[in-house]
Amino acid sequence: MKNNNLSKHSNDNGVTAVIVALLLTLFLGIAVLAVDIGYYVMVKNQLQNAADAAALAGARQLGNIYKNMTSAELDAQQNSSTLSQENNLLVVNTAKNTASANKAAGVPVTLEEADVVIGIWNATAKTVTSGNFPLAVQVKARNNNISTFFAQIFGKQTMGLEVVATAALTAQCTGGKSPFTIAHSWFEPNNCPTDYLTWEGNDGNGANAGITNCVAWRGNKQDVMPIMQCINGTNNNCPDSQVDGEVPYSNGMINNLFDKSNPVNLLGLFDYMKDKDNDGSNSTWTTEVEITDFTCGQGSGSSSKVWGYATIVISDVMIQDPKFPGNPNKQIRALKFTTDCKVVQDGRGGGCNGPNIGDIPSLVQ
Repeated sequence: MKNNNLSKHSNDNGVTAVIVALLLTLFLGIAVLAVDIGYYVMVKNQLQNAADAAALAGARQLGNIYKNMTSAELDAQQNSSTLSQENNLLVVNTAKNTASANKAAGVPVTLEEADVVIGIWNATAKTVTSGNFPLAVQVKARNNNISTFFAQIFGKQTMGLEVVATAALTAQCTGGKSPFTIAHSWFEPNNCPTDYLTWEGNDGNGANAGITNCVAWRGNKQDVMPIMQCINGTNNNCPDSQVDGEVPYSNGMINNLFDKSNPVNLLGLFDYMKDKDNDGSNSTWTTEVEITDFTCGQGSGSSSKVWGYATIVISDVMIQDPKFPGNPNKQIRALKFTTDCKVVQDGRGGGCNGPNIGDIPSLVQ
């Protein structure tokens, strides 16, 4: 009698053997992919680290170049989209040398000159383009000859990849340690010269056309008082602002803010801060000021968008009225100050645009 069960068992063994063989092939393929993909990811990380380091080093070199420029050279650079050939080469070589000090897939990362782009970072488009006063360095690093391991079984001998890194010199994003603000409409086109700005304007109180009221209080009296108290250390609840945010302003006189009998007023604060600001001089007050988009001489109690922040050195807050040069009793309430526009200074920026750029770059891509 024929044993059908034995025949069926033999057939099942054959099917099982085929399934096992197929599964082993599948698992082997997965293992092959896992090893090579894992290696690819590791090399990509190594390449990205090298590109990041190269971009940061190039941008830091760019900051050093700006810091060592004379005022005339910096003014010229602010109106030019290109560096001198010498400075361009210095930035490119710094990036290339930094990249080559790092390895990816066991070999030094090599950059071509075209792999290093110096320009303006466009955060929306994620690109570096030509523009006046370049502040960003973009690096492209690639390796098109990454050897595979098990993928060679399937005829894949090598893999290739490319990464991008961008570092930029940026300005601070937050501030608000000043009781007043300066109009963007004055600040930018005047290239930040030594100047007088008054609260009084051409209102018949002694100011003339040579002095513009492009400085405003940072809000009304109830807004300004806490700021002054914060500066002199009598109030820890310091108001703050941020780039593109809104702040209140009053473009005119506010009672008591120049009254010396009031312990919290601009005259008293100026006298106090001349000795407390650590700027090396007991005759000036170095402070941060907001640059906002109000129009010179217009508006009061309105809000204004913050464009950026600048460091100014105030030498006086009361000046001789130019209409009465021989009368010391004729004075007007004004700021006499100096500042630098788009000067690269010590420290890191906050990732924003603005007039004071830090010389320590940040990765933006």
